Amino acid sequence: MHADVVIIQNDDDLAEAQALVARLGNSESPADVARLRAQALILAAYEAERWPSESASTAPP
Repeated sequence: MHADVVIIQNDDDLAEAQALVARLGNSESPADVARLRAQALILAAYEAERWPSESASTAPP
């Protein structure tokens, strides 16, 4: 099986990954669903690293 996903290292890669997720979102193909899941995980990891959320315990009162 050949599966392409985008490794995100910069804003251009981020835009390409988001476009791929949008394209794959409506597919019912098992291969596309697997690609969508993998790309979504990569995208979430990149976003969490780039824009970390503050936990409630570290927010100022």
